[in-house]
Amino acid sequence: MNAVYASIEFFRHSLQKSKLQLTPLFAVDFQKAWSDNFIAADTAQKIERSSVGQTVLRIGLNSKFQSSDMINLRTRLQYGVQIGGNLYGAVRTSFLSNPGESRTLTGVNLGRNMFNVGVGFDIRNIKSQHSRLFADYDLDLGERSTAHTAQLGIVTTF
Repeated sequence: MNAVYASIEFFRHSLQKSKLQLTPLFAVDFQKAWSDNFIAADTAQKIERSSVGQTVLRIGLNSKFQSSDMINLRTRLQYGVQIGGNLYGAVRTSFLSNPGESRTLTGVNLGRNMFNVGVGFDIRNIKSQHSRLFADYDLDLGERSTAHTAQLGIVTTF
């Protein structure tokens, strides 16, 4: 499987007032994944060609509120629209026992529009200032889909 992902933010100018920082966002995301001539041993199938790719334009507003020296609260509000690429992935496959007869399977069309709402926080280590604990939750609402994503982690800088 091969994959490429790139995201470019064209406009990111922060507006700061006291402990609140607002960041308008304008971005373009590109992603593509493909695989050719792959043999799936457990199903005795040959994946002759598979691909999916899309280009998405995103606009939104991110905010960060520093409630103390130790805690930052974050929010995200974004809208994305697919401006290029496939609405769904496609896989052309055949069974190894019958290589002359292939078929194409397609994924589900989730639509071109997406809306994202996210919240998160950072807790900084006051003693060292080199590490922080973070938590994020995102709700992605599409035309035909809903996705919930949660992350929890520790970031350390050297």
